[in-house]
Amino acid sequence: MNPCSKDMANYLAAAGLGLVVGTNLFTGREPNSPANTATIYDTPGDAPMLTMDNVRYDYPAIQVRVRNTGYQAGWALIDSIRTALHGLAHVTQGGAVYELVKCDQEPFLLDYDESNRPRFVCNFSVQRKPA
Repeated sequence: MNPCSKDMANYLAAAGLGLVVGTNLFTGREPNSPANTATIYDTPGDAPMLTMDNVRYDYPAIQVRVRNTGYQAGWALIDSIRTALHGLAHVTQGGAVYELVKCDQEPFLLDYDESNRPRFVCNFSVQRKPA
């Protein structure tokens, strides 16, 4: 299975939000440019489920961070990403079945970067198993 961040980046790239992996959508590290980006980070999730029948369920987590030159545009994109991912269920992506992706809280303003661009974040909990 891929890192959850990679699978969710590929999912978002196909979701019609104007995001393109490697152009304005990244995983693991936010680049200095372009000015307007979305970056997905793998964050600590819950421990894998132990089952008697050896069915593997993993509970990773991700954080999506949006940086934009405009406050309203940044907020609109993080809100669109939240809408696209929250409630995602029974989707196969990158060798895994994503049984559920849920937003852990509303998107919020994290900070302003060194170029005074607002950065918004939203955290998601995930339940997946091998396809």
